[in-house]
Amino acid sequence: MSLTDLNAQAMIFVPARRVLQFATGGSGHPAALSAWRELDATALLSGRALTDAVITDIGKVPMPLHHCAHGE
Repeated sequence: MSLTDLNAQAMIFVPARRVLQFATGGSGHPAALSAWRELDATALLSGRALTDAVITDIGKVPMPLHHCAHGE
């Protein structure tokens, strides 16, 4: 993934599960409409290295909010 034109604006932290769900996009495609990933933050919150973190693809949101889907 290139950092050029990257926009990581869509993130959700789920404290009970210690995971961060996030999507990346750019100026031509909103992050909220992109594929989502989930970062297991358990190791990070315990002081371990970022290289120990596990990232899983969780797919796209099946029904995005109206303003996201219609560019409003």
